Amino acid sequence: MKVSMKWLGRYVDLSAIQADDLAAKLTLAGLEVESIDTLAQGTNLTIGKVLSCIEHPQSDHLHVCQVDLGDETTQIVCGAPNVAAGQNVIVAKTGAILPEITIKKAVVRGIESNGMICALYELGVAGKYLSEEQKNGIEVLGDDAVVGQDPLAYLGLDDVVLDIKQTPNRSDFNAMWSIAQEVGALLDRKVSLPDNRKAALEGKPTTLKIGSTTPGCPTFYGKIIGSLTVKESPRWLKEALMAAGIKAINNVVDISNYVMCETGQPLHFYDLAKIPNHEITVKDGQSGFVKTLDDSEIPLLKDDLVITSGGHPIGLAGIMGGDDSKIDEQTHGIIIEAALFSPVRIRNTSRRVNLMTEASLRFQKGLENQMPDKAMHRAVELLVALADAKDLEATVEFGKPDFTLHKVSVAHHQIEALLGITVEPTTCVEIFKRLHLEPVVSGEWITCTIPSYRMDLTIAEDLIEEIGRIVGYDATIGTRPVMETVSGELDARQKQRRKIRALCCGFGMNEAITYTLVSKGKIDAAV
Repeated sequence: MKVSMKWLGRYVDLSAIQADDLAAKLTLAGLEVESIDTLAQGTNLTIGKVLSCIEHPQSDHLHVCQVDLGDETTQIVCGAPNVAAGQNVIVAKTGAILPEITIKKAVVRGIESNGMICALYELGVAGKYLSEEQKNGIEVLGDDAVVGQDPLAYLGLDDVVLDIKQTPNRSDFNAMWSIAQEVGALLDRKVSLPDNRKAALEGKPTTLKIGSTTPGCPTFYGKIIGSLTVKESPRWLKEALMAAGIKAINNVVDISNYVMCETGQPLHFYDLAKIPNHEITVKDGQSGFVKTLDDSEIPLLKDDLVITSGGHPIGLAGIMGGDDSKIDEQTHGIIIEAALFSPVRIRNTSRRVNLMTEASLRFQKGLENQMPDKAMHRAVELLVALADAKDLEATVEFGKPDFTLHKVSVAHHQIEALLGITVEPTTCVEIFKRLHLEPVVSGEWITCTIPSYRMDLTIAEDLIEEIGRIVGYDATIGTRPVMETVSGELDARQKQRRKIRALCCGFGMNEAITYTLVSKGKIDAAV
């Protein structure tokens, strides 16, 4: 999973923590950081203002620009078709190192040029995040851009992203909230999450009907938002999604993706006007086709989990929604879906149709029971704040999940025996507190209440492993096993067998060496 340092810093204080140091701590704790990346690259960059822009006398497409850099005014020859006087732009000064070029002072068709006015793709920004206008010209900054300042910081492209390899037992690591809890425990710093569980409680009586006729969907939450505004997302939201590798579309769709990254729970928003009967049911055993958001027509098999309305397929459950109920600029109301689906069945369908989406990958890993509830509250909170959501109806729940938290106990002597190191009882208790396990001590026994998102903690050995991870495996002292020394010689029976074998061979006999893993019947038949 891609983890933005900026985004992570909203939940846990990362002051004085460098990306390299955090990556090392996570890796030593068993969560391997495969790479450390930036959203854009470039040295010696600054914000400049184009004071004048005239056509190059020796070219039909080049322009000669006088650019204010704050501490000096310089001349730059630019070939972008959209460059104009009065613009605030990104300038790579002489000596700047960009992903594919080093900027040098040059003479372009007889005119001196000191630097380059940049497009975003020239700074290494991936094309999927850029509009056609951005791909075909320089990046024009807003009027609030300050000449002489860092353009990457102004655009929010100064973020550092850790690509963390997920271990099979840590499905919770598909959520920024869980990663923040882990980082807080490793750094021993307070974690503040926006998990208030109140926003979705509001709502008038609803007309929505939801359900499931298949054991492949044991839990389904739905909620109608009667009125909202589809518009461009705020900059911070677009920057967060870009760091996560997701392209921003509009505020409503972006909120669903943002909440998925935060909580780990994939959501789907349906255009309310395109579901006229206000009914959604998850079914299997369907036939025919479903047209997905990528304009593909997917043939349905009986084992596929399908989202239906009025008996008509409107999406592949847990993989991709249908094209006929998608959010667009004309959307004025939505239905929110938050559900749990069978990991095995999502995996089988996803592989069959060759659609490995962000949603399907999370469902395949398995989700905790409380996740739909968490995500529903967070989505409603953001929709009210960023999409002017009004006319909320009551949340409808199908298949109430069990929210009971289980407990696991471990004795102090078990911890030291298994880890092979000395760990003070008070240290063990403090580590469990940092991991939000609410330890209770009774003699040498420590009983922990396991948070819902830590589905990997089920037995005492799991708790011991947590102690080892936080203390640090590098603190473990290696020791060689103590073994009794024995002489390498044959016993009396082995010596006699070898002597008999040698005598028989000397008498001209042949020895047959048979397979050891054969049935008694075959042995008897051979004799």
